[in-house]
Amino acid sequence: MKRIIFILGICTLAAGLNAQISISEYEKAFKVDANNVPGPNVAFTSTCGEVNVEVSERMASGGCIGNLIRTYKATDSCGNEAGAEQYLSLQDTQGPEIYGTPEDVTVSKAAIPSLPVVGAKDLGDDVIEVTVSETRAEKTLIRTWKAVDKCGNESEKSQRITLR
Repeated sequence: MKRIIFILGICTLAAGLNAQISISEYEKAFKVDANNVPGPNVAFTSTCGEVNVEVSERMASGGCIGNLIRTYKATDSCGNEAGAEQYLSLQDTQGPEIYGTPEDVTVSKAAIPSLPVVGAKDLGDDVIEVTVSETRAEKTLIRTWKAVDKCGNESEKSQRITLR
């Protein structure tokens, strides 16, 4: 009986000393569209039972939006630990979304609608300034709203007012 316990003890001890956490191949640094950031994608395996993985993320300065630093900490059933980091450079290639622009209308010259309040939103920007310009042709007034985000991406929306 002692012999069986001894052999089991050696196996358990050997598994604990020789067990390692393996990390899958993964991209350590890459650019991603800030509108479509992939989830954590690093896989860990161990010869010593299940692997528990904790993922934390933090933002760092860089570029117009910043960099997402993703840190992985893996622990297996034997208490072995392993870690990995990824650096995601967030790219913003889309202009801000302008909202509140009115539909095109046909009105008399005396009934031209007043300028509405129009806003814009974008990734990470609290407030985006919206400018408006008007151009008038013979029987048409065109109002154009423009917004530019901190990455230099632009958006425009227009309203055509046809005058009777």
